[in-house]
Amino acid sequence: MRHLLCHETSADLWAVDINQRYIEWIRRFLAPSLHVFQNSILPQLPLEDNSFSLVYAFSVFTHIDAFELAWLAELRRILRPGGMAYLTIHTERTWNSMNPNRALYHDILIMKDYIAECRVCPEMFRSPMPRERMVLSWQTAAVNNAILFHSMDYIRNTWGRFLDVIDIQLEGHEYQDVVVMRKS
Repeated sequence: MRHLLCHETSADLWAVDINQRYIEWIRRFLAPSLHVFQNSILPQLPLEDNSFSLVYAFSVFTHIDAFELAWLAELRRILRPGGMAYLTIHTERTWNSMNPNRALYHDILIMKDYIAECRVCPEMFRSPMPRERMVLSWQTAAVNNAILFHSMDYIRNTWGRFLDVIDIQLEGHEYQDVVVMRKS
């Protein structure tokens, strides 16, 4: 966001996050011209239809479980025709590259006793991803957390019903892959 602010001083930029601490940080340290608000887990943004030419979500769809498709519909609603979406994901490539050198690997193993979907162990990453949409979720304290992995076929076939999948860039954002999509 701060890089966009440096290069496009006249751009109408918005920032949305579910975490109030991040919203407060943005308000404190980034340009006051930035429109910022906190959203909820529900896919209902107080924004006009067809109002954005670009939406990006870094490490968002890697954590959305229950409302994933509804959020894609919401992004479709707010994107202008021809508008682009840049969304990071974990794919089967991410799954296959999991190893002790990755922080995500350790994050998952630390929570192994709380993850109900499958038996979590280091060996699981030595096998192909078992489902086209793999959800690892856990409930600790008052927070429900999830880490998701999607097959590229799932992205093309399921997400592609909402927006055109232009490209899936492997490791497009550090270890996460990027889905580039366009609203028809």
